[in-house]
Amino acid sequence: MSRNNGDHENSGIYIHDGSKVSSTAQIDGLTQIWNGVVINENVKIGSGVIFVKGENNFSNINIAENVIVGAGCIIGNNVKIDQGSILEPGSVVFQDVPAHAIVGGNPAKIIGYTQTSYNSPLTNEKLTEIDKEVVHTGVNNVTLHRFKLVKDYRGDLSAGEFHKEIPFDPKRYFLVFNVPSEKTRGEH
Repeated sequence: MSRNNGDHENSGIYIHDGSKVSSTAQIDGLTQIWNGVVINENVKIGSGVIFVKGENNFSNINIAENVIVGAGCIIGNNVKIDQGSILEPGSVVFQDVPAHAIVGGNPAKIIGYTQTSYNSPLTNEKLTEIDKEVVHTGVNNVTLHRFKLVKDYRGDLSAGEFHKEIPFDPKRYFLVFNVPSEKTRGEH
């Protein structure tokens, strides 16, 4: 790992006591890791990243495994960056980032996801976001219908046009799920 403990001014990396930095993390120069910052395995941090200090120079910031933090990002106090996420260079992040999200801007917003496929539990085959809206399960005319999904850090949303996406006449269809406990979505 490329890091120093405050006494190597040439690198510009300062890791303060009370922080936890994995030995597999890669940290570029001009970065201070404050007390309370946790950086897990295989994290890559670009140069000039700012971790915002909280009270008593303590930062409650947790960066999970396999995260990439671009150069010049600002990460606010009390923020969790979940596994596999990417922070575009210069992003200003003051809200938690969900797993595998790609965020960018000021303030940072989700602009995509690093994972664009999943394994179907019924067919055990790889499905992509644009493939196979209807999967035949092989069980007596039973089919799996994939609904449109909008992912957001406030929670996920699924809605659809009944005559196009649902093979029967439902009365209502509205799904909001994976909403973090501190967020509201549609005032729910």
